[in-house]
Amino acid sequence: MRNLLLIPFIGLMLLCIQSYAQFGGESFLSVEQEFLTFKGGEEMHATGLRFDHFVSDDVSINWSLSVGRREDGDAWHIHSPAGVVVGPPLFVVGLVRSIVGTDEYEYEYACDTLSDPGCYNTYVVDSSRIKRFDPLMLVGIIATVMPEGVALHLKPTDWLSVSPYVDPLGLDYVNSKTSDERGLHYSISAGARLNIYVNETVTFAGFAEFKNISGVGMGTAWGISIGVPLN
Repeated sequence: MRNLLLIPFIGLMLLCIQSYAQFGGESFLSVEQEFLTFKGGEEMHATGLRFDHFVSDDVSINWSLSVGRREDGDAWHIHSPAGVVVGPPLFVVGLVRSIVGTDEYEYEYACDTLSDPGCYNTYVVDSSRIKRFDPLMLVGIIATVMPEGVALHLKPTDWLSVSPYVDPLGLDYVNSKTSDERGLHYSISAGARLNIYVNETVTFAGFAEFKNISGVGMGTAWGISIGVPLN
């Protein structure tokens, strides 16, 4: 099955390679098929999306989201950038803190002296303090949009680039039926991609990497992707 997936990929690559052109867009969205192998030798198949944004001609940042399942059905996992998981809760906590517990009251008296029998008081809420922007909200926003990794693009030709990369800010939720590897785990990966720019509407890529998931161990992965520019 795995070899069959390579046939259309290689065929399309060879057919289209003669009509190459450099992409004009700076952001790309790709669909990926990945094959991971960890301890025990069982292979896990993962399918997901990857977003790349070029901050310069030779450097890009990326985010990826995928869902995978082991061949024997024993385990499955969800991968995402760490910021997507950590950022929103931080923002919500900051938002709650900015609303609750920041009320400031100022008392106004309807008389000159408190000894006056007709004296009464009321309070006025200082709304500017209630709407205070809690710094934790900003931390949550920054964490949410923080990229998972960065890549360097080496371009020997206009239609080809070799891209070493490192993705140090990943999280994987692992659910296993037969082991204690369940839960949320920090992950880091590093590898290289071979990108082929077919024309201004599509790109093909193959990649290989080492990946370490805390509590699970070190593994290897390889895969293919098809991407399109977004701008």
